[in-house]
Amino acid sequence: MSAPRSENVATVSFLMLLSVAPALGAATPERSCAVFGADGRWAAAVTSSGTLVLEMHTLNAEPEAIKLPLEGEPQSCRLFLSADQRYAAVGAVLSAGNEDILQIAVLDRSTSKWASNFVVKQREDLSAKLRLDGFLGDTSKLVVTGTGRSRPREDVKYKILLFGADGQSIADSGFDRIVPRSNGSWDADPVDTKHNRLWLVGSPQYCPLKSVTLTGSLDYGPSIAETAVGGAACFPNFIGFPQADVVVGGNTGNQNWVWRVDVGSGTGEKIELPEAKPKGLVKWNSYGMSHVPEISPDGEVFVIARSATAWDTFDRNRNTGGELDIVQSKPLKLLGVIPLKGGCDFGGVAVDHRNGSTTVLQRRCGKWERDEFPKR
Repeated sequence: MSAPRSENVATVSFLMLLSVAPALGAATPERSCAVFGADGRWAAAVTSSGTLVLEMHTLNAEPEAIKLPLEGEPQSCRLFLSADQRYAAVGAVLSAGNEDILQIAVLDRSTSKWASNFVVKQREDLSAKLRLDGFLGDTSKLVVTGTGRSRPREDVKYKILLFGADGQSIADSGFDRIVPRSNGSWDADPVDTKHNRLWLVGSPQYCPLKSVTLTGSLDYGPSIAETAVGGAACFPNFIGFPQADVVVGGNTGNQNWVWRVDVGSGTGEKIELPEAKPKGLVKWNSYGMSHVPEISPDGEVFVIARSATAWDTFDRNRNTGGELDIVQSKPLKLLGVIPLKGGCDFGGVAVDHRNGSTTVLQRRCGKWERDEFPKR
């Protein structure tokens, strides 16, 4: 089960690497991801051993399913649509022998044929956190990122690669960014492809949260000070980028927060997510968050997956399920909660918001299900 990350056009993964699967601690025979387009149509991908199936959905027609062989066992899945809606790109992290590889397939929706199918392998300067991060801005250029090998006390080398929809490398050597060593242990996906930014936490103090250009010449952009949301943004479990001047995020700990910062003014707000009250022998409940939120195409709503673990008086723990929290970006508001139930783990997730209604799409028990908020 995985949950891809969203940008201007919502994505779901993994979060993949960025996946909800690690957060919920469950193994499933498939990895799935989905994305809503700006027109309300949606795409979904399901990967299993050796096969990827991509479906393009409309409201009034049967989905068109297109298959592709995979070169390893799927670990995560991410799906993106280009700004003009022409291309759908799937990035699957696969276990292939003793290494992970990233297989990327791009569908040309104008012809319903694969425009490309290629593999990015691990290497010295791309050894960890290898992932497809979506389309760069309003272009059809694909962004692939990862970190290079580094020692614990060294700063981290971040590598950014660009590929065309045809799978050809655009910048042969890619772009290099040196980021503080704390980023090596930071699991949130810091890449904002829509606005060409890479976010980073500092060392040894995590705040302010800073940003630099993702591609092109190195240039520092907006930052978030500790005062913006009372320090919650200093080392978030996830961050997301619904608009050019807005960053959302969340943190777990003694309290579970989600927050929003308007980077232009340096101000923001945060709200506490609900937590189960201890019962019986349960002493306390702890929560984990997926490292990538799913964001609606208009940026008004985002969804975060949380897992729950109960600890008893003997310090024994057990997984007690999880939930999807649906949050309005501005003003910040919890719109609803979808609990994990029925013995099925969460798969891919996507969210859409239009005409005052929010739709959450999720993969459950081998099929796609839709929930509406407010309930109809």
